[in-house]
This record gives sequence, C-alpha cells and structure tokens, in this order.
Amino acid sequence: MVIARLLYLLNLTLLGEYYPKFGQYAIYDWVGLIAVLTGFGYYIVRGRFPALNRSVLLFAGMLFLGAIATIPNAAYPSHSAFAAILMLYTLVLWLSLPSFLFVEWKHLRWAFMALGISVSVTTMYAIGQKLIGLPFLGGDQFWGRATGLTRHPNELGTFCAMVFPYMMVLLLTSTRLRGKVIWTVATLLAVIGVSLSGSMTGALALVAGISGYYFMTSRRGRIRAMILILFGTIAIAGFSAVHSSKHTQLVVQRIEYFLSSQNGRFTLDQRLVADRNAWEDIQKSPIDGHGYHSQVQTIGGTIEVHNTILRAWYDGGIFTLFAVLTLLLGAAISLAKAWKRIVYVGDISHKPYVAATIGSFISFLVMVQASPVLYQRSAWFPVSLAFAVTLIVRRTTSCIMGKTV
Repeated sequence: MVIARLLYLLNLTLLGEYYPKFGQYAIYDWVGLIAVLTGFGYYIVRGRFPALNRSVLLFAGMLFLGAIATIPNAAYPSHSAFAAILMLYTLVLWLSLPSFLFVEWKHLRWAFMALGISVSVTTMYAIGQKLIGLPFLGGDQFWGRATGLTRHPNELGTFCAMVFPYMMVLLLTSTRLRGKVIWTVATLLAVIGVSLSGSMTGALALVAGISGYYFMTSRRGRIRAMILILFGTIAIAGFSAVHSSKHTQLVVQRIEYFLSSQNGRFTLDQRLVADRNAWEDIQKSPIDGHGYHSQVQTIGGTIEVHNTILRAWYDGGIFTLFAVLTLLLGAAISLAKAWKRIVYVGDISHKPYVAATIGSFISFLVMVQASPVLYQRSAWFPVSLAFAVTLIVRRTTSCIMGKTV
C-alpha cells in the first residue's frame, strides 16, 4: 500500500503537466494506471476487494446501461466504447483509490502538497511563456493566453482554481517559516495561473472556491481568507497591468473584451447555440444519446457541448446523465456528513482540511457548468478527495461519536 500511495501522490504531482507526453497519453495517465493496478492488486492478492462508495457503484451500473444504449447510435462505435471504458476506469477505480490509500490526515496533507507542486510547476511554465516566450508544447497558441503545461488555457485556469483552496489550508496550517513562505508562493502562483490563462470559467471557479472555504472556516480563518483574497486580487491586477498588450489576454482583459465587444461574446454565443441545439436533439432521443465524444452543430461548425451535465445527457442518454448526477450528489452528501461530524466532535485542527475540500468541490461544480470535463481525467480529483476525506473523518471520529466505521 505504501508503494501505491507514493505512486498516487506522484500522479497528483503530475496532474497539471499534460506535457511532455509518453505515447498518446500524459505521463500522469501512466503513473495513475500503475497506481491503480498496484493499489487494487494489493487487495486482490490478499483475497478481498475493497468496498466502493455506493454512489460510485451506482454510477458504474448506470454508466454501463448508458453505454449499452448509446454506443450503437455513435458515429464511431468503437471510439465511443473505448470512451466508456476510460470513464469507468477514471470515475470508478482511479477516483476511489484515495479512499483506501489516504487513511490519515497526514496523507491528505501530502495530497494537497502534491497538487500544490503541480500548480506551481505549470504556472511557472506559463509565466515563462509570457516573459521569455517558452513554446506552447501542444503546438497551438490561444490569442495571447497561457497554457502552462496543460492542453488549453481553460484547463490551466480551472486546475489552478480547484487547487487554490488546498493551498490556503497548507498556508494557514503551516507552523514553520519555511512552510509559510513555500505555500504563500504556491498560493499566489495559483492565482497568477488563473490570470495568465485568461479563463473566465477559472476565475469564477476561483471565487466560488474561496467563498466556499470562507464560509466554512472560523472567524479567525475568515479574516485570513479575506487577506488572501486581497493579495490574490492585487496579484491579478498587477500582472494584468504589467503584461497587458494587444497580444495578451489575461482574465481582466478577457472580461473587458467580453463586455465591450460583439466579437468578444462570440465564444459565449457559440456555446449557447450548441447547448440549445443539444437540448433540441435530446428531446428527440432522451434515452439513447448520440454516442460518447459526440459533436453538436453550432455557429461556425461543430463543437463539444461544454456544460458537462448537458453533455452527459446528449452523449450518453438518460442513464449517463443519472450516473454523473449520482456521482456528484454522492460526493456532496459525503462532504456534508463529514462537515457535520468534524463540527460535532470539535476537531478544530482538522476542520480546515474539510473546508478546503468543500471549497475545491464547489470550484469543480462551477467548472462543470462551462467546461467539457466528462472525459478529462485530470479534472476529477476534487471528487476523489471528497470521498477520501469523508472516510478519514469517519475513522477519526467514530470512537468519539460512539460508532464504528
């Protein structure tokens, strides 16, 4: 289990670095696969399989039914079938593994640290793209927006936004000066990453995550959180002022361009038309779907449906929609129960960890409204850690509450 835990931590450390790739997949995909094989192989060798969360099991069952219903309708059935297999792997096995590997609070802190390192590395590369012209490893440039080591600016922005609450708790719970310095830098890099990406979805997710963490912490924690918000705002404004040019679109410029230009609203109009057309097609075939990785007609051609909930229904039919909603609802209920337990027992020292996990999950919920993350394996870590922190809380509070895990 120690080896599997280290491999999964390495997987989280590489999660923001899609490049360089190894074959058709990112290095974190291969490391994650080895971690899954090692972790679940440990249980199989011992003659027992770990009990999965009920919502994960329901997700697996409904996704299987959705795949049976939608694959025959797909333009490329073999591609659709492979996408279903990858979703089952990612959202059942990979997503569940931290619940068995991270059994103590220190393990969860290590996971936060791994993600903090990942954000720092990819954001520093994004800074390099702006300052010294480091190459866009995917080959595409996005109108002055940075990608870091991810595939797309929106991926960079939303990744930094979802990790930001973890950076806050690492900073606020560090007792040594060295730790405070390191996690202060990592926290600011997360904000800078959102800014350089020019992702409005990332900015909204960042605000939502901060707000979630803010309302979950104590009065003292709220004051500190507001200080961090202030510094984050200054960082965004500072980078926007220093690096603003006609070749650069940071979050502030993107919002201004969006509000003041008809062309600036083209992306939104394109997505809204895609959503409307997808909804019309869903009404014609609500059960079967159109096949995983489908495209929908919109302005100027075809694109993916960006709302993940709508896309689950459009691509995979009603069963896939219920599968995704079950998974998200299960994570939300689990976090609510964890928060209730941690408050009941008065565990002040570990309450910020639960608050940060809730904040990151809220950021994720914002992201799924505007980003097509159904097949993006690196985006689901907030759900994975939500289930993990719930079990940690149960294990550590069961004796106090007079219950067994």
